[in-house]
Amino acid sequence: MNDDSSGSRLSKVWSFIKIRWVELFGIIFLVAVSIDLNVYAGEQFVNGVKSWASNNGGLASIILSAGLLFAYLLQFRTQDRQRVLMDQQKQIMDAGYTPLIGVTQQTLKDHSSNPETSETESVQLTIVNRGNSLATDLQLDFLISYDSDDQSYTNHSAPLRRTEDGVWWSAGSGGSISPEEDEVEFSIPAKVTDTEHNQDEPIDIADAIDDVFGPESDINEIKVATRLYYKDAKGNQKEIDLTIYTIKSSNGNADLRLSSAASERAVRKPQESDKVDMIKN
Repeated sequence: MNDDSSGSRLSKVWSFIKIRWVELFGIIFLVAVSIDLNVYAGEQFVNGVKSWASNNGGLASIILSAGLLFAYLLQFRTQDRQRVLMDQQKQIMDAGYTPLIGVTQQTLKDHSSNPETSETESVQLTIVNRGNSLATDLQLDFLISYDSDDQSYTNHSAPLRRTEDGVWWSAGSGGSISPEEDEVEFSIPAKVTDTEHNQDEPIDIADAIDDVFGPESDINEIKVATRLYYKDAKGNQKEIDLTIYTIKSSNGNADLRLSSAASERAVRKPQESDKVDMIKN
């Protein structure tokens, strides 16, 4: 046990010497010069160096330059070590202000029978923040993919809005959720971008599905994925892959939408996130 303890101390001392050898060398040199001047009046070292320098001016200048270079390197090592310490402190501070966002529930709400809205469907998300910092600018991406060389419909991203209110954040930015809140419900219309008709406004996914599965279409499957984006206190954007919907063609026998999906698979594994990326691309 004592041998292990002694070996550990020696290892720590050696590690300290390897890291701080420049500073140790400088301290030893200054101590030696101070002792020589105060105890021996410079007879052991300093006076000899002065005499040698007066007789060898050129070489002394070279040595002085080397000493200045050594001092510069010492300063550089100190600044570099301070930079490393500052980076470590920044990482610790960042870890102390990190939102941990989770989606506890994702549901589809049918609006087709509601005369007060033109939306066919909306996605409702119940979101929690188990971290220790505010999550802001919550957005939801709808990613659409089907077997076509020239897709008429592409991905669409829009801000999430709270279902109970939505007047206390700026227009164009998504909602936010603090760690002090319990579960919060957000909602967003299910829409994609219409590239064929160059429309300024996105189109309902239900309308896009009906168009893709048109009478003359040979496409029999559409994949739609949802991906949540948010920003942390530092403004860094994070993402969570949520669900992949697979909609099969009904050969014109029914109006299809996200809720008509033949399969609805929550993204739980990295391999499934790769599939979301394939839909995005």
